[in-house]
Amino acid sequence: MTNELEHKPIVGDDGELIEPDQKVDMRSYNTYVDFLRRIAARQPDQNPVNLLFMIIPGLALGILILFMLSNIAQQRDTKAVTPTANNAPLTTPIANIPFQTGSRDKEHDVEAIKWVAPAHNLLVFAANQTRFIWDVDQNALGGYLTGFQLRRKVFDWSPDRKFSICQSDGIPNIIYRCDSQIRIVSTIVPVQGFRGVPRLIRWSPDGTKLAIIYELNNLEIITIDNQLLESGQAPETLTDFTWTSDSKRLMAISEGKLWHWYNGQTSIGFLYPYANQKLRQVQESPSGKQLAVALQDGSNWFFLVTQDGQTLWKTPLPDIAYQDDLHIAWSPNSKWIATFVDSTFSKQVILWNPLNGAIVKTIKVSSGITSLDWSLDSQYLAVAGHFGVTIWSPE
Repeated sequence: MTNELEHKPIVGDDGELIEPDQKVDMRSYNTYVDFLRRIAARQPDQNPVNLLFMIIPGLALGILILFMLSNIAQQRDTKAVTPTANNAPLTTPIANIPFQTGSRDKEHDVEAIKWVAPAHNLLVFAANQTRFIWDVDQNALGGYLTGFQLRRKVFDWSPDRKFSICQSDGIPNIIYRCDSQIRIVSTIVPVQGFRGVPRLIRWSPDGTKLAIIYELNNLEIITIDNQLLESGQAPETLTDFTWTSDSKRLMAISEGKLWHWYNGQTSIGFLYPYANQKLRQVQESPSGKQLAVALQDGSNWFFLVTQDGQTLWKTPLPDIAYQDDLHIAWSPNSKWIATFVDSTFSKQVILWNPLNGAIVKTIKVSSGITSLDWSLDSQYLAVAGHFGVTIWSPE
């Protein structure tokens, strides 16, 4: 018998095979096995006192071995699901857009932000109907949007951010193609009355198609020049949806499950292997290689990234009251994921490495946020909320 640690597969009490590459003290293991064999071979007429003296140390040794194996398994699981932070939270942004007035009034909140063309121009939408362009390269105001543009709702943006899809308050059943400053360029879709008013519109990543869901949940996919490609029905529970990176499928969450639209057909199912857990958000990386997933298991929330059906990493999230309290944003180069959880215990934006779950950077904010958006070149991350708008660099 050797005193060295050896490799040996062992089956635990629950029937699970202990991994062959786990190292176990084979001297203790073999001693325990030999002891059990001697007990089995002992005749009933032998001295019971001697038998008792053999049983007690053997049981103690067995408990010790099980405890060691349990610790090994626990350490292995912890490494698989717990990312680690690399540095202290960032506190100084590259730019702080001077919009916030210091008031706690909601009318001074920033409702949304969007990087538009040219590359480092940020369009800011405020709750008091103020809209303006901020030139981040010059760190200066690029101009206000005035007049009729203020009364237009923006559904989505073209991949190059040169154009937007808009809706006018005056004629809600017609949508328009607008430029980056919300000025009408052309009419896209003269909506037929029975379909109702568009409520969700998403521009495909290849820039050639629009997917439209109307008030009555009719779904249409059209070309930019208004040619109908597909039509059908979307689930009533849909509150948002996205295109997959190849512009071939639509994807959304419906009642905790994954909804797909492909070639005129719909399907709803769970995300393997999380069949018993409710999906809350699913976003595909721009490269199409990974999925960022937020799911709920009872009262617990988790954030994870999958690739080819395998979970790359998984980490718990702070307590979340509503689905909208979680913000997820992939960088266009698929190198980072930005997340923010609006909860009592979390007031920071986290930048993750999607391949291994390492926390690249954390960004401290003073309150909840309303919008996260990456510049097209992934050089900047804009964060908006009650505190105004701040610009950060992931590098």
